[in-house]
Amino acid sequence: LPGISSPEPRVIEDELFQQIRMLDAEAGILCDARPSEYHERLRHEGSSTVQNMPTRYTSMDESRLYLDLIVRRTHHFLSAVRPGKTGRSIIPSRSELESPRGLRTHFDDVEPFDGLYQRSACSLRRQQELYAFEIIRWSAAFEPLYAMVTPSEHEFLGFQLLKIRANVLTILLYGELATTEMAYDSFMPEFERIVSLAQTFLEHRCTCAPTLLLERGFNWSQGLLLPLLLVATKCRDKGLRRRAVHLMSREPWREGPWWSLSTARLGAWLVGIEEEGLVGEEVPEEGRARLLSVDFREVGARRVVRVAAVRGDREVRCGEWDWSLGPNVDIRGFAMERD
Repeated sequence: LPGISSPEPRVIEDELFQQIRMLDAEAGILCDARPSEYHERLRHEGSSTVQNMPTRYTSMDESRLYLDLIVRRTHHFLSAVRPGKTGRSIIPSRSELESPRGLRTHFDDVEPFDGLYQRSACSLRRQQELYAFEIIRWSAAFEPLYAMVTPSEHEFLGFQLLKIRANVLTILLYGELATTEMAYDSFMPEFERIVSLAQTFLEHRCTCAPTLLLERGFNWSQGLLLPLLLVATKCRDKGLRRRAVHLMSREPWREGPWWSLSTARLGAWLVGIEEEGLVGEEVPEEGRARLLSVDFREVGARRVVRVAAVRGDREVRCGEWDWSLGPNVDIRGFAMERD
């Protein structure tokens, strides 16, 4: 199957091909200097496979393979439309932190996205809806299988992760192309499901899959951290975003470059920026912040993270702390400096 099977199965096995493809797409979330032509080509990968997608899945592996393909296609579509994440950073340079050992990520620009409506709006909107329909079709084929799974089954946690990923993908597909942070308010059901499913995962993993998320454990691919960070940074419901931070801070594990406790602190830092001087429950447009850059650096025995966000109309904020496991994360009182 195009997009799922290896083009050269005697040279590279299907599973390895799929993992490399997913790692490529996930890495692009952090930093991507590749031209839009590259993404324009790959967003059409496996079109015939998606078109003939089953109407009902028979196993978790089958549903995962199709979701992986849809995730890759959607990420490439977004990267083809939006400016590339080139790795440039808004964070001011400090010589003592410019260690060659580190990672620089770039999530957004200070200038807000100009929107679909400025560039071939009707065509791009139709394409966006086509990718949204792929997620809807996948979900419809997945739900009957998901409904049959019980907490005692060994694949129970894998099913929770698949459902989380589908909800995250829906939010990203529309949110990444929105011109206002207020657009994320329409995704409250998806935010609620992500938090609920993540909580279910963490509460059941000890009995269902004790080897998952071991203390100080490492997972190479995304699982819970970026979905929960998405809730902490884009959901403006006070209760939900605090639950997301709490879930990330309850125990240490690692997914790619992300440590759970320090990622919780990153989410809490952004929450703190948005809630400065807040009157009432709703965060107004001018008080909402977008994460711009996260720089990781190893300086001697220290792992330092430096972050930047923009609040409202070009008000850039920077923060810095040790990127360590730490015993706990407190949402209150993170030091912030005004750039």
